Formats: sequence, structure tokens, C-alpha cells
Amino acid sequence: MKYLSIISIVLLMFIGCKTTNNTTTNQPVNQIQGEPVNLTPHYQSGGIGPVNIAASNFFFKGELRQSAGSLSLFDCFTATTIPIDSKNGIYSELFSKYQSMYVSPVFVELRGFISKNPSSANQLVASYLINMHESSCQPNQIITGNWISNSMGTSPDGILVEINPDYTFNLKINLPEKNLNISGIWSMLSNYSIFFSYQQVTQYFSHTGTFSQENDVIIIPTDKGAITLKKR
Repeated sequence: MKYLSIISIVLLMFIGCKTTNNTTTNQPVNQIQGEPVNLTPHYQSGGIGPVNIAASNFFFKGELRQSAGSLSLFDCFTATTIPIDSKNGIYSELFSKYQSMYVSPVFVELRGFISKNPSSANQLVASYLINMHESSCQPNQIITGNWISNSMGTSPDGILVEINPDYTFNLKINLPEKNLNISGIWSMLSNYSIFFSYQQVTQYFSHTGTFSQENDVIIIPTDKGAITLKKR
């Protein structure tokens, strides 16, 4: 009986230690498309609280193309081609899967970010592959251009957003009670969600919007109500 009691105590201590270890290691993590990321607040929004963005997890989709042994992406959202960084991210994985695809064009959806280099062309650093298959970009997927609020169709008052192919944007607010010019950087969070990065605080715009490719509009939620932008 004495030995059985000692064995029971040892077993209880072992189970207790194992439970404690599981509790400390199985902590919940933020995930985007299955990959663990650390979401940190990079920007403050005007009136809608902090915006949590992982800089390496913006959304890109387009046609992979190879030239002189290097891959580039024809971005569906901008209708422009951007080289993919071959020294960082998952370039090797992309290149290997691209070589194994016997279809054309090769369409890819991935997450990554734009690496801006003053001495050379901007590059796309791919951090996570979502999928790769045969498809192509469509004209209604282009988000670049001038977008205006409905009121500007009949008067000079309203909101104008210039979304540029180099992933910058210019915002012009021309209202009786407010005049403001804002510049910043835009990125896609998903197929239908756009993110605007800027420093100013305003109740007349927001850091996020919904891109409706079917209706060719961008809807921006603000403290003043939702703004519907149509392409000019």
C-alpha cells in the first residue's frame, strides 16, 4: 500500500505538470489566412478607434509573369506590373510552384507588402501564398483612378479620392463646413476591402472601405454617415 501511495502521488504530480505546460503553450494567436501574425496598432482612425494592421499581410492578386528568370506580378487592382523581391519572403516557393504549373496565365492570390527603395524600383515582398491556379485579371477589378462622392456629380462640393497605381492616394474634401487635403498609402486587406494609411484625423473619411466590383463603387463608413464613391 505504501508503494501504491507513492506511485499515485508521482502520477498526480506528472499530470499536474503536463496540464500546466499545455495551458502556457497553447495560447491563442491572431491569424490571417492560417498564418500566425502579431497585429500591432500602426494607425489611429478618425472617430472609429485604432486600426490593427499587420504590415506583411496586405492582399494582392494578379497574373504571375516570368522575364529574364525573375517573377513579377501583374496586379489586378492597378493593372500594372511590379517585380517580386527574390531575396525576401516566399519567392522560392512561388517560383517553384509557378514552374510546375502547365497553364497560362498563372493567377495567384497572396499576402505581402510593397518594399519601397529610393535607389531602385519598388518590389513586392510575398509573405504568404493563398492559392495559385489558371485565371486572369478582369477590367472591373481595377481600383485605381478618381473616385468621387455622389454630390460632386452636380456641384463642386464633395469628396474626391485619387487612387494611384504606385499605391499612394490623394484625398480632397471640399465641403461648405470643411476643406482638407490628405495624402497617404493604400493597400488591399481582402478582395473587397481597401485600407487607407494616413496621419490626419478627420470625421469625414475612414481608414477602411468596401470595394464593390459588381457596382463599381467604394463605400466609406464615417462618423458623418456612409460615403458612396463612384469612379469618374
